[in-house]
Amino acid sequence: MHMCKGCVSMTLDERCTQIITALFNSKKCVSVERLTNQLGISKRTVYYDVQKINTWLEENKLEKVKKKHSKGYYLEKEAKEIIPKLIGEVNKFQYFYSMEERSCLIAVELLTSQMPVFIEKLMELTQVSRATVSNDLKEIKRTFLQHQLEVSFHRNSGYKITGKEELKRQLLVNYLAELMTTKKEWNNLIDQIKLPFYENDFGPKGFYVQLNSMKPLITECEEELSIELTDEAVHLLALKLIVIIQRLMHGNRITIDNDEQEALTSTTEYQASVNISRKLEMLYSIYIPDSEICFITMNLLGSKVNYSELEDSQNQEMKKLRVTVKSIVQDFQHYACILFQDSFQLEESLFKHLKPAYYRVKYNVSLKDENTENLQREFPEIFELTKKSIRQLEQLLGAQVKDSEVAYISMHLGGWLQREGKRPVQRKKAMIVCENGLGTSNILWGQLEKIVAAVDIIGSISQRQYESNPYDVDFVFATAPIKSEKHPVLIVNPILTDRDKEAVLSFVNNHNDYSIDEKTVTPTLHTIMNIVRKHTSIFDEKELIQDLSLLFSLEQGTNKVREEKPVLNELLTKETIQLKTKVANWQEAIRFASEPLIANGSITEDYVEAMITNVDELGPYVVIAPEIALPHARPEYGVEKIGMSLLLLGESTYFSKEERHRARLIVVLAAVDNEKHLKALAQLSTMLSDEEVLQDVMGAESVEDIITCIDHHSTI
Repeated sequence: MHMCKGCVSMTLDERCTQIITALFNSKKCVSVERLTNQLGISKRTVYYDVQKINTWLEENKLEKVKKKHSKGYYLEKEAKEIIPKLIGEVNKFQYFYSMEERSCLIAVELLTSQMPVFIEKLMELTQVSRATVSNDLKEIKRTFLQHQLEVSFHRNSGYKITGKEELKRQLLVNYLAELMTTKKEWNNLIDQIKLPFYENDFGPKGFYVQLNSMKPLITECEEELSIELTDEAVHLLALKLIVIIQRLMHGNRITIDNDEQEALTSTTEYQASVNISRKLEMLYSIYIPDSEICFITMNLLGSKVNYSELEDSQNQEMKKLRVTVKSIVQDFQHYACILFQDSFQLEESLFKHLKPAYYRVKYNVSLKDENTENLQREFPEIFELTKKSIRQLEQLLGAQVKDSEVAYISMHLGGWLQREGKRPVQRKKAMIVCENGLGTSNILWGQLEKIVAAVDIIGSISQRQYESNPYDVDFVFATAPIKSEKHPVLIVNPILTDRDKEAVLSFVNNHNDYSIDEKTVTPTLHTIMNIVRKHTSIFDEKELIQDLSLLFSLEQGTNKVREEKPVLNELLTKETIQLKTKVANWQEAIRFASEPLIANGSITEDYVEAMITNVDELGPYVVIAPEIALPHARPEYGVEKIGMSLLLLGESTYFSKEERHRARLIVVLAAVDNEKHLKALAQLSTMLSDEEVLQDVMGAESVEDIITCIDHHSTI
């Protein structure tokens, strides 16, 4: 671009003009990385172009481009006032979009346009070349695919989005929220695009006009429900209402399952959503069907609240959530090895914050994710402790809780830790080395987690995997002797005996170097220590505190709120338990023990053969303890549904020539995944690790005798 009349004849090329325009439009420093990203050039080219711009500025008697260390470039105020007169008005049409901005613009266009969208339209919208738009579209397709939406191209109709309507709305709201952000210096980007749902009567600021018209409706809703939503929740809910109206106006309706719809209509929030809908109908002269009212209800239920006066005690769903919240707090204390002084108030506070999160996960309502990465980076232990503590919430919902929601809960629990001046003990990492397969390692994993709460079991691997890879752990639990110069190793039985449990506690204690201080010692432990000091001499107070802490963590681990997984007596029943005097060999034992599971449709014949093949190829790994075998194979070899069967033999069958590989008790496990069988497996483990109960089972003369033992351990 040329200089003004009377100036020397140097000109700024298009790229230099783009750089100076970016500096002009920004209120903050513009980093080199941002310029390389926007213009698709190298850092060296940026430096070279800035030198040219500085020469041009000097010739026009203006201050050079300034640079702040580690921040980027900026223009002085005087230069900003003069530059438009030299190169023409620098306005929004000269703004050059970054890849992130272009992606938002293109995505919103694809999600809202009622006309065919071709690449030429996107080039005009973003002011970049065909090649750049094509590259942007590749990234957009990947993003859409992560949200279960597909971007396809048709010669006659252009780009199309296929997928569920609720997912399209969710993604559109996410992009609109990004476009409206003030944090990224996006130059009021929302004003620079023409969205079909406000370009008629509302003028250039039409989007904001509509957004502001939604907020009084939300305020009335808050008053009706006696709640106060967070500012962010009000903003997002207003955005969602605009999107709902826009989609409805163009014939895009939501579909909700009848049972789900019936459940939503029974909530107090549904009536509030009806009132919002009636006002929207008058404002926009449209009809809002009941499915859309339910969709508004979902989003209202999932909105963050500052406070709520609603009483949920009569709601069965919320009663279950209260029990789960209690479990989360108990588990968090267990894993963190701390004790909250005011756990009741924490439970009440967490319940109020968790209720919207519960509905967000249940109805797949998105949460604006701004803090997850920061929290994982700054407070990794709090995040991981929370992730372990919310397993029962996931079981209640039947769905995995996203990291953004985990971060939301982490902030609440972490805040309570700070409030009480506590911090979790330094955690250790351990690995299980087990040759006995999925079922056996899961039994051991569950037992170890209960005993040593301050240890994270990061995985279960074979001996070959352990020897061939460097694992970053503090120690190893193994079910058979292994050679290791890398880590301390403790050999244990797959089903831990009392002696094993004592050995585990001692082993972990001996290899713990974390310091015990006033913030990690619970009030109960303080009391005990005071009594001990009063009546005896203590040789090593630190060791005593650590031993008692580990003992308490063992006791706390047994007080779990019941998980919603099949319990032992739901799988081992009179139909799946058999007694037999003897069998010809171990193959017959597995086949005979499997018959009840074939009969009830839990497994196929292929699964039985897979179990036998596993023993042939891998050896007698199924013998997990003296006289006990747990044959199993991977789910894909023929598991139809979760199941377990038990065969008690009068005479042992041998899985190898060695005496230690004989078994009288054969328990066949059919696991559909890594989760659903764990409760029953843990109860089986507890039952068989009790020597007295094990003798009762081994001496049983009828199925009823065994069921009596199982019933007792199905409530633990």
